[in-house]
Amino acid sequence: MRTLTLLADRVERSPLARETVNALADGAYWGWAVALLAAAAAWAGRGAPSPGTAALAAAAIAVGVGAAALRSWRRAGPAAAPADRRLAATMAARRWATGYGLIATIVPISVMAGDGRASIAVTVAYIVALVLLGVALLTLQPRARARLLARLRIGVRAVAGTEHARVGRALWTGMALQRVLITYPADWSAHRSARRDELVERVMWELCGPPPASPRQALGRPDYLTRWDHINTRLIVERVPSLPPRLPARDFGQHGAIVLGQTVAEDADQVIDGVPVALYEPTAHLLVAGATQHGKSSGVRAWAVDGLGHGVFPGGILAVLDGKGSGSFAPLIGRQGVGPVAHTPEEWEQALLQAVVPEVDRRYAQMLAWRSGQSTQRPHHPRALVVLDEIQQILAARPDLLQVFDRLARQALEAGVILWVLTQRPDARDAIPGAVRDQLTDRVTFGPLSGAGAKMVFDVVGDDWARGMGVAPLAGRALTWMGGRWRPVQAPWLPMPVDIPQVEALYPPHTGQQPTPEPEHPPAPAAPSGDPWRGYGPPPPPPQTTAPPEPSAEPRRWPPPSPRPAAEPPGPVEELLRDYGDPPPTPEGPDDRGQAEALATYNPNDPYAHRRRRRRD
Repeated sequence: MRTLTLLADRVERSPLARETVNALADGAYWGWAVALLAAAAAWAGRGAPSPGTAALAAAAIAVGVGAAALRSWRRAGPAAAPADRRLAATMAARRWATGYGLIATIVPISVMAGDGRASIAVTVAYIVALVLLGVALLTLQPRARARLLARLRIGVRAVAGTEHARVGRALWTGMALQRVLITYPADWSAHRSARRDELVERVMWELCGPPPASPRQALGRPDYLTRWDHINTRLIVERVPSLPPRLPARDFGQHGAIVLGQTVAEDADQVIDGVPVALYEPTAHLLVAGATQHGKSSGVRAWAVDGLGHGVFPGGILAVLDGKGSGSFAPLIGRQGVGPVAHTPEEWEQALLQAVVPEVDRRYAQMLAWRSGQSTQRPHHPRALVVLDEIQQILAARPDLLQVFDRLARQALEAGVILWVLTQRPDARDAIPGAVRDQLTDRVTFGPLSGAGAKMVFDVVGDDWARGMGVAPLAGRALTWMGGRWRPVQAPWLPMPVDIPQVEALYPPHTGQQPTPEPEHPPAPAAPSGDPWRGYGPPPPPPQTTAPPEPSAEPRRWPPPSPRPAAEPPGPVEELLRDYGDPPPTPEGPDDRGQAEALATYNPNDPYAHRRRRRRD
C-alpha cells in the first residue's frame, strides 16, 4: 500500500501525468464532441450508412439531447437563478450527447467484430486514438490558457459575489499570462479596502499558487503586479519580468548615486554594460525589512560601500549599530570614512552619544549661527549615514535609547544625516516605534512579507501594500518604494573579504592608507581610475601653515570636527539676541565670539531656555 501511495505521489508530480489528467478532464468537458467524432469514424470504417439512416440517427440524437436539457431546465425550477438553470441544462445536454455518441461508436465496431472483421475494428479504434492524441497535443496551449482563465473567473466571481464580473482581454506569451483585465460591476463595494485586498489575494493565489517553500520553487514562480482603474471599474494584472537570481557586486562607474541592483528595463534609471540598474540618491530616512537569510544585511552593506565609493556619503558613515552582533558589518571596521561599528549594548550607547549625537548638535549649532546672522559663512554639511541593524534587538537590550532614536529620526535629516533602519519583523509590537517609523519614508523589503508585515512596511503607499507579499524568497531579491516609485530589484551580492579576498578592492581602504586630500567646496568630482576612493569620506582639514602640535594621548574623536566658521564683530543682531536673554559671550578669542554665542544659544534638550532667562531678567 505504501508503495502504491508513493507511486501515485510521484505520478502527480510528473508534468506528463499532470498534462494527461488535464487532457482527460478537458476531453470529458468536450466528451460529446469526441464521442460523435468517434461514431462517425466507426461508421466510416464499417461502411457509410444510407442518407436516410444517417438523417434518422442524427435526428434521434438531437431530440434526445434536447429533451434531456429541457427536463433539467424544468427540474431546476423557477426559483433558481437563470444562470443556474442554463448551467444545469447545458450539463445534461453534454452528458446525453456523450452517451449517444458512445452507443453510436460501439454498435458498428461490435458488428464488424461479429462479422469476422476484427482487424478493421482494431484499426478504426487505433485511428480514433491517434486522432484524439493529435487533437490533445495541438490544443495543449489553448487548453492551458482556458484553464487558467477559468480559475480566475471562478475566483473573481466567488469574491465579487456576482456573475457579472468578467475576466478577459488577456495577453499571452506562449502559456505565460502577461496581462489580464478583471472587470467588476459598478455597484460592487470596491471602495472598501478589505474587499479590494480580498480580490487581489484571490487573484494572486490563482496565478501564482501558494508561497514558494524553496528558492527553486521561487525561480519558477511568476510575479505579478496589480493596479486599480476605478474609472473603468477594473483591476489590471501585469506580469513582472524575471530578474537574475544573483547579481555580483562590482563598480558600475556611476557617481552621486547608489546602484540598488538590477531591475526591469521599464523601471531602470540607467543601462550600464547591458545591465538595467536602479539608482538611488538618499534624500530621506530608509526602512529595510525582511526575514533572515534573504540578503538584507548583505544588500545594505553593498549599498553603503557603493555610496561611500561614489560620492553619495561625503560625510562618511558616522556609526553602525549591529543589533544582532553577528558581524554583518564587521568588514567596515577600520575603513576610511567609517565611524564606530558597535556590537554590544555598551558600544551602541558610546557610538550614539559620542559620534552621532554630537555631530548632529554641531551641525544644528552651525545652522543656527548662519540663520541668526552670527556667522557669515554658510555651513556645509556633507551627507552622512547611520545604520541601525535589527533595531528591535537594540531597543530590547537598551530601551533607554528610544528617546535618542526618536530625536535622530526627527532632527538628523535636516542636518544632512540619513538613517537606515533594518528589522526582521516590522509587524511586531516592539520592532519600531510609530514615531520613528513615520519618519522613515523610503521603504524596502527583502523577500516576501506576511499580510500584517506588508501593511506595516508599505503603509505609506495606500492600497498597494499587497505587493510586499509577492516578492520571491531569493537572497537579494527586494521590492523598493523610493521617490514615489515601485521597483523590483536584485540587490548586489557583496561577500566579506575574509571569505573571498578578491572583493577587497570593492571596499574602502583601511585607515592606514590615506586618500589624496580634496577641497571641501565643491563636492569631490568623479573618482579617477587610478584611485577609486579619492575624495570620499569626511572633508579633510585645511593645510597647516605652522608646525603641527604634539600628538595628544587623548583618543581621536569620530567624526573629526569641521573648522568653525569665522564670525563678524558684534553687531545689531548680537545685541538683539542679548535682549532675548542670551548670556554674555565668553569666547576664548575675538574670532570665536559668534560661534561661542551660537553654541551657548542652542540647547537641543532645552530649546526654550532663552525665554525663561528673559523672564527671570
